[in-house]
Amino acid sequence: MEFSELIQKRQSDRKYKDEPVCREDIVKCLEAARLAPSACNSQPWKFVVVESEEAKEKLRQCYSRDWVNSAPMYIIA
Repeated sequence: MEFSELIQKRQSDRKYKDEPVCREDIVKCLEAARLAPSACNSQPWKFVVVESEEAKEKLRQCYSRDWVNSAPMYIIA
């Protein structure tokens, strides 16, 4: 697939299944993000995976959109 095709097919999903995300899938996504190009290959980013109900509730208070409430987990970059 050409990059331009990929850009045209992108989407923003705002409806989530009510089930946990597979740990293996989370690790794959984080690894792909970690390997993204950065200046001098410094890879300065940090990621926090938020799964506990208490932490998710605190995050929901920061962003008042209905679709955020249904996410089974969050990855904060």
